[in-house]
Order: sequence, then structure tokens, then C-alpha cells
Amino acid sequence: MNNKVFKKIARYLVIVFTVLLTPQALNIQSELSMRTIISAVAVDIVDDKFLITAQVVKASSNVEGGGTQLDFITASATTVADAMDEVTIALGRTSGLAHIGTIIIGKEVIEKEKLMMALDYFLREKGIQNSAMLLVSEDKAKDTLENTKKLQLSSAVGLPKVFLYKQNNTNGVMMQLQNFLNDYMTVSRCSVISGVEILSKDEAEKQEGNSNGSGGSLSGGSGGSSGSGGSSSGKTEEKDGRIKYANNIYVFKDGKLKVELKDEDAINGVYLINRNSKEGVVTVENINNQYMKDAKVTVYFRDKKVKIKTSWENGKPKCTFIIKTNRNEVYAVESSEYSSKIYETDKLYLTEDVVLAVGNKIREDIIKAYKSCQESGADIYQCANRLYQRNPREWKKFIAQYGDEYIQHIEIDVKVDFKDQI
Repeated sequence: MNNKVFKKIARYLVIVFTVLLTPQALNIQSELSMRTIISAVAVDIVDDKFLITAQVVKASSNVEGGGTQLDFITASATTVADAMDEVTIALGRTSGLAHIGTIIIGKEVIEKEKLMMALDYFLREKGIQNSAMLLVSEDKAKDTLENTKKLQLSSAVGLPKVFLYKQNNTNGVMMQLQNFLNDYMTVSRCSVISGVEILSKDEAEKQEGNSNGSGGSLSGGSGGSSGSGGSSSGKTEEKDGRIKYANNIYVFKDGKLKVELKDEDAINGVYLINRNSKEGVVTVENINNQYMKDAKVTVYFRDKKVKIKTSWENGKPKCTFIIKTNRNEVYAVESSEYSSKIYETDKLYLTEDVVLAVGNKIREDIIKAYKSCQESGADIYQCANRLYQRNPREWKKFIAQYGDEYIQHIEIDVKVDFKDQI
């Protein structure tokens, strides 16, 4: 085949492909303009109906510097499924449910024991990822979801990533939809969901400064973090919101609320026992030694690991939690001698009495959370799961004797191996 014939064929092929593909490309653009992504959902109950608020991301050419716009659509119905259908109708576009990363539950849904009814839709709907994060709103879920406009969130950094970061820094619980169901099906039938409250910048900083359970945020990270990156709303209002540092923790058994932990020390105990949390801060007071007088000392720990041992004695079970940390350092000292001082990895101030005080604080917080839930029958640390797995024969005898009151008869202990070295 000579050059002339080859060029002629090539020109014909270009023309054919252009004719064939141009309508398809235009059709794809048309379909995209008719699509919207639902990134988060709030669930409330109003007048015995489920009120669903969807946080949607729409493609828009009117947004300065970007192609998306944040909006909120609300609809109500007797079931969550019908309410979600109403949301889709109101949008007038094809809705993508696979991007739902957060489900915020209003307190009234929980108080009326409608939580499992609400979650049933999200668990069964094939288009929704079972990795979606669950949160409980301290107020109406709708209001909390709409307040996310005050946060510096983006499509890359949303609420799930913020809470994943908080959890890693021993300052949050990141409960996913599937994990909540898994806990519901275990022997203990207990699980926890973090609350979420959005504060103004001033309120958040004041709260962090007054924090005495966890010592406040390191470099503004885990405590007041509200994500990073540009806003997807395209609006110019000031983004001055912060997520509350220590949110309340909701403890469930059989899908029903048993305890709402509000005490900061008890909340910190739950964070500390969480195997997914790796680093954080602990603050102790009234430290007196050769380096400091009546001081408040904040210690930064890393590489936290939690091990659980079980034992039986005369038919009575015991769970021992072993907390190990590494690469610890004194982060800040506040004393009457000086207002505040920061030490950079200075081993000198991590004295034996500081290490002992930190260990005692960790132990006290963990036990406090356990006892706060024990009276209600909530097995917050899922002791039943471990006892059954490691000695099913003894467990069957034990549960036959005590039934649902078993948690009252389980002894726990906490041992802290807090390395006094960097």
C-alpha cells in the first residue's frame, strides 16, 4: 500500500470516528449535568415521620474556581425509603447514593427507639456503602448537617476522614454502619456511636483550653480539626466552625440506647481502650518534684496498643486490659512558677512520679467508663465477646446463671505499661 492510499484511508477513519463519537460525548455530558451526588444524610423524626436531609454536591458552572455546589434537600415520609425517594424527586436528577459517607442520627430517633428501623434502609440499599460513618447529633440532625457548611471540608476531606483522624489521636470514635451491625450480632450486643457537635471557633478554643481529661489538642490537630482543603459550597461566608473536641458517646445494647457518656474522663476512657487509637495526650495535675511545683503536666504518647487477657476463678470471670505506649514525652508544663512551657522531647521531665500519675489517670478513666455503663447492663468493652471466644464452656455456665445481668458479675482490671523513655 503506497503512502497516498494510506493517508486517504486515515482521513476517512478520522472523519468516521468523529461522527460516531461526538454524539456519544455530548450525551455523556448531558447525563452528567443530570446527576447529583449525595455525600451525607441526616435522619430525624418529626410528627412521627422520618425527616431526611440530604447533603448534595451538584455540578455547577456558577461556582467560582470549581465545578461543584453544596446544597441541602429535605423530605419526610413514614419510612426512610419513601423519604429518600422524595429527596430524589425533589432533586429532579439521578442521585448517586454510593458516595454517602456519613449518616447523622437525631436524638429523637434514638429516644423513640427507631434507630434500627432507620438503619435498616441504609443496610439493605445496595447502592449505599456499608463503610458509611454513623454519628449522633446533639441537636436536630438536620441542623448539624447544615452546620457542616461552617467547616473547611472538601470532597477530599469530609467528616469520615476527620473522625478517622480524631480516632487515631485518641479523641474520637469512628463507627461504620457495618461494624455497628456486627456488634449488634455479637454476644455482648453492645456498640458505641460518637456524638457530633459543631462549635464556633471561639467556643472550641475555650473548650480545648479548659479540657482536663485529655489535655487539649496538640497543635490544633485532633481537637478542633474540621478538615482541610477548600470549601465545596462555592460561597464566600467565613468558615469558622470547629468540631467539638470531646463529643458525647452513646452506648447501645440490642440497638437501644443504654447510656450517654457526658463526663470527659469517662469519654477519654473509651478513647483509650479503642484499639484503633494510636497516639494522644494525657494531662495530670498536682505534680511536685525537683523540676516542678504543683504543676499540671501534659504528656504525649505514641504507639498505643491494647491487649486483653481473660481468666476464670471459681466460675467468676475477669478481664484485664493492658495498655502499652512508646516514645512518650512531656509536651507542656503549667505551674505557679511559670505560666506555660513547652519541652521538645526532653526526657528529664518525664520523671517516675509523672509516669505513675499518667498510668493512674489512664486506669481511672477506663474503669470510670466501664462502671458508668455497668449499672445499665451495657457491656461497653465487649467483655462477653472475649470471654465466650476463649472459654465457651465456662461462659455458657456463667450466662445460664446470670442471664442479661452478667455484666454486674464481671471484674475488670487495667494495667498500664507507660514507658518512661522517648
